[in-house]
Amino acid sequence: MKFDDLIIELIALLERSSEEHWVEYFTAVLKLYNEGKVGQSYKATLNAYGGMCSFNDLTLNFISNEEVERVAVIRAELYSFCKSKRRGPYGIFGYAT
Repeated sequence: MKFDDLIIELIALLERSSEEHWVEYFTAVLKLYNEGKVGQSYKATLNAYGGMCSFNDLTLNFISNEEVERVAVIRAELYSFCKSKRRGPYGIFGYAT
């Protein structure tokens, strides 16, 4: 599945779970991607995974167990994909922002 398709599916699942913060965050990621700022969208995605209260720490309510599991799969796929796109010194996405 393509990056943008995963983000769109993730946003829909997060909306069903009433996760407003992460809906806004990944909507902004999708906007970057659609504007052609692909590297920035990958970097923003990876930034969601670090620190306290990160996307990794997310617990979901109001959706089925299957949907929760799908979010976990998407979370892992997005991380792996974006991690594989890193380039440049010190693991950054080049120097352009």
